[in-house]
Amino acid sequence: MVNRVLCRCTKESNSVASQLDEDVRLCYATLHINSFELIDQFLGSCTQKYPKSIYFFLISGAVNGFLCRPDVGLYNINNGLEIEPDNCELLYHKAVLLRHLAMNMNMDMDMDEAIKAYQTFLRVAPKDHRKVPE
Repeated sequence: MVNRVLCRCTKESNSVASQLDEDVRLCYATLHINSFELIDQFLGSCTQKYPKSIYFFLISGAVNGFLCRPDVGLYNINNGLEIEPDNCELLYHKAVLLRHLAMNMNMDMDMDEAIKAYQTFLRVAPKDHRKVPE
C-alpha cells in the first residue's frame, strides 16, 4: 500500500513538495529500515526534497551507523540538529555515533565529546524517555 501511494506521489508531484508525499516517504523509510543500502540511497533524495524534515536526517544517521559509517551518520544527525537543536532523538544518536567513532579510532578526545553529547541528551530528554536510565 505504501509503495503504491509513494509511486503515485512521485508521478503526480515529482518536483512539488507536499505533506502527503513527505509522510509517505517517511513511512516507506520506516517500513524498509532493515534494507540499509536501499534506504540510504532513498533518503538522499528525501533530504534534498525536504531539507527541513529532521526525521529523514534522523533515519539517515541511524542507517549509516548500522552501515558502519558513523562519520556519515554524524554528518546527517548534525544537519538535523541545525534545524532542531534540542531534539532528544537526534542528540541521543549523536552521542551514539560519537561513541562509535571514538571506539573505532581509539581516541579519548572523541570519547569526551561523546560523553558531553550523552550529558546534553540527558539534560534535554524527558525523564521517562526510553533511553534515560532509571
